[in-house]
Amino acid sequence: MTRRSNAIGNWKIKGLTTDLSIVDQIAGALPEGDNAGNTIMAYEPVWAIGTGRTPGIGEIAQTHAFIRSKLPDPSLSILCGESANASKAAGIFALADVDGGLVGGASLTAAKFVPIIQTLEATS
Repeated sequence: MTRRSNAIGNWKIKGLTTDLSIVDQIAGALPEGDNAGNTIMAYEPVWAIGTGRTPGIGEIAQTHAFIRSKLPDPSLSILCGESANASKAAGIFALADVDGGLVGGASLTAAKFVPIIQTLEATS
């Protein structure tokens, strides 16, 4: 873990605002000319990557709304980078600013993956 990612993780642990870390993470991520026709963004909190910790539905909603407000093209698709699972999929995919998700380990078996696909289809 780098000092930078540790600092971002500490922001989460201490309950401090994550807006600064999010702006820092997406700044420069979208080169000029990127738009909804040629770009999809995925976001997962740095503090959640590889830790087994996941944000709650409310935090996902708030974060994705904030990200959308900072994009040059608000119609750009934003995927929830948290590894979706069947139990959280309905809540995640129903959020206004979440356009899909990165599934991760649940995509390795049909028994886990199919319910997620069915949930996405039902909320679309």
